[in-house]
Amino acid sequence: MPCRYDEPEPDTRQLHLQRSAKLLIFVKTRLQQRIPAWLEAQASSRFADDERCVTDLCALLKGMSDVERDRLIYDARDRDSRDLADWWEDHLREDAAREAREEAERERQDLRARGLSKLTEDERRALGIK
Repeated sequence: MPCRYDEPEPDTRQLHLQRSAKLLIFVKTRLQQRIPAWLEAQASSRFADDERCVTDLCALLKGMSDVERDRLIYDARDRDSRDLADWWEDHLREDAAREAREEAERERQDLRARGLSKLTEDERRALGIK
């Protein structure tokens, strides 16, 4: 009977979280900060599931000065720095797109509220709006 591998493959989100955990360990190591056990577990798990990997890495990088962040991220001689640079640039693009979507939704809600405020109770009832 041939060998089988029945374990499921991690999904894209899990792989992203694991990569984020590994990069967070890289940054914390460079900054000589303590590595929590939960973070080590996420970095070693193919099925990472803790969003703190992303939020903590983002917060740590945003909290640095531009010079400090650039020195850490854009060290072309270091493979992990190059990976962190790719992660950071992708993350900034995703954040900008998310913020744009959220702003568009806020504007849509505001426009809707302004439009509804112009209707009388009878008009709202006729349109089936509460």
